[in-house]
Amino acid sequence: MLIGADGKVMIIDFGMSRAVREHPSVGIEKAEPEEFRLEMRKVKYKLDYMGARKKEGDKVDDYLRRVRRNKKISELWKRRAKGERVGPIPQYEEEPEEYALDPPVNAQDFQEDWITASDDIPMRVVVPGQTPEQVESAVQ
Repeated sequence: MLIGADGKVMIIDFGMSRAVREHPSVGIEKAEPEEFRLEMRKVKYKLDYMGARKKEGDKVDDYLRRVRRNKKISELWKRRAKGERVGPIPQYEEEPEEYALDPPVNAQDFQEDWITASDDIPMRVVVPGQTPEQVESAVQ
């Protein structure tokens, strides 16, 4: 995230190298709406905006729990197919509808890119040629 001297905020993901408009001459592709939504979720997580850290953490935990549960159910079906008696088998748990637009983040990415980076200390970079007075004025 970059905050310009004019106070405008730009969300930058140098790793993905995407932009609002495609720039083929420099190899920058157009970002899709879901990529913008994910970046905004990440910004909200970093700021813990309206409890975003808990919300995103719960979403990942819920996903991992659902995967483990569905895997156990799958194993029961495999055992039953082999002729074993396993008793009643519960239904697979579907992903909640609200996750269709904003699905859980991959657990490894969540740990490495969200949790680990969430408490990074902000860094101020001043464009060369700015006077200390200009910087002070812009920061206020």
